[in-house]
Amino acid sequence: MLTVYIHGAFTSNTCFDYMRAKLQTSDELLVSYDAEDGLENNVNRIKQEIEGVANSFPVNVIGHSMGGLIGALLYHKGLPINRLITISAPMGGSKAAEKMSWLFPFNTVLKDLSDKKIYGMLERSTLDIPHLFIVTEKGNIPFLFQEKNDGVISVASQTSIKSANYKMFPYNHHEVLCADDVCHEISLFVDGSIINLNSTEG
Repeated sequence: MLTVYIHGAFTSNTCFDYMRAKLQTSDELLVSYDAEDGLENNVNRIKQEIEGVANSFPVNVIGHSMGGLIGALLYHKGLPINRLITISAPMGGSKAAEKMSWLFPFNTVLKDLSDKKIYGMLERSTLDIPHLFIVTEKGNIPFLFQEKNDGVISVASQTSIKSANYKMFPYNHHEVLCADDVCHEISLFVDGSIINLNSTEG
């Protein structure tokens, strides 16, 4: 089964090198995108790319940060997904981005991270597929956020979809991708050894 990896904004697929080596997924698609192209444009283009590459459906999707957000939106766009794994994903947007968008009103990424229509839809949604949301809660930056965060995304944003299945880990936004226990949890989930649908662990 095809496993699709989607990196975060302003990073590259090399962020998954350690995790891919641990998971040993043989049939892979490493998606690349430019966050400045806009969230909706990227979701539509990535959906077309996956549909053009996959020999069969459904597929597994693993996304970090904005890549996790894209993965959830791909599901809502109708992409057949077997298992969805998001890591440190801003499912509730970013209050910091909302504030910064007043200073930089034409910045595409800040707009996307403060689009109340998108995040309102996600918050009300239910994921009727096996899914695992990895939540990172270390690396707190107090001057940027007034709530618990992983140095980039608040924990509240990562856990904004109340019906979702969450697993908390004591890592910051980036080191989570090189954490053996996280890789092990994802491996078990992808293999079907653990399936938690629509339950919350906090």
